[in-house]
Amino acid sequence: MFTVREIKTGSGKTAVQVVLRRYHQTEIVKHVGTGNNPEEISRLKILAHQFIREKEKTIPLFPELDQEDKNDLVLTSNLEIVGYRHTFAYDYLLKFYRLNGFDQIDSEILKDLSLMNLPRPYGRGIISYANPRRVCPESFLP
Repeated sequence: MFTVREIKTGSGKTAVQVVLRRYHQTEIVKHVGTGNNPEEISRLKILAHQFIREKEKTIPLFPELDQEDKNDLVLTSNLEIVGYRHTFAYDYLLKFYRLNGFDQIDSEILKDLSLMNLPRPYGRGIISYANPRRVCPESFLP
């Protein structure tokens, strides 16, 4: 039966290994990796348990519990976000853009700039309800 073990290396790091214990001897099946902090060690343990599940030929007692773990482990710390887009607000405002007939103007720049300007039409200044003339020019006020 496979087990996961942690051992300290000579450099002070913690190694995670998959081992097989037979006849009072320990056989190293796979060295999963070494880690410095508890987060890395827990990730390595998860990978080791995935390796054991793949290698064992037994049928799991509760297969529905293992469904989530069949996917490969993705470390979010290694991902890089390259961009994002507020699609809900964009799509919502785009419906009103089309309702008013502006989609007949064939200009993507005009569409994006006008949708971008809708949430804050006065630019950076927001009307102060205590003293509205202080923030906005008089031409915007009734």
